[in-house]
Amino acid sequence: MIPSIALPFKQMKVSQQIHFAKNIVQKMNADIRFRALQPTVLTLNTKIQEWQIAITNAQNGGKIKTIKKIEKGLTVRDLIFVLAFEIEIMAEENESLISASGFENKREFALFQNAFSTKGVEELLVAMV
Repeated sequence: MIPSIALPFKQMKVSQQIHFAKNIVQKMNADIRFRALQPTVLTLNTKIQEWQIAITNAQNGGKIKTIKKIEKGLTVRDLIFVLAFEIEIMAEENESLISASGFENKREFALFQNAFSTKGVEELLVAMV
């Protein structure tokens, strides 16, 4: 089975997205197994910094500054998606690479998300009866 990475990026606030992206950069820089992806990781790091500058610049308003902020955020998102795709391919042989890279395994993420939902509790209670 091909592993799948959870990408809850769209549901996150901007500050959470930046933290998520920085965590990926940090973990992938610290692990030699991701050496082949270093050019993309370095680009991601640069784009995160550019995004943070654009966010600061856009605080005073202005259409152009706001557009640049959005554009920089989309670039970071796209790079994260590229890395996620590459990690999924690498993780076919070693699924632990997903968490080592800073991403989350979709199956584990889904289980965590649904663990205490109303439907999950009902199904658990029905199974116990």
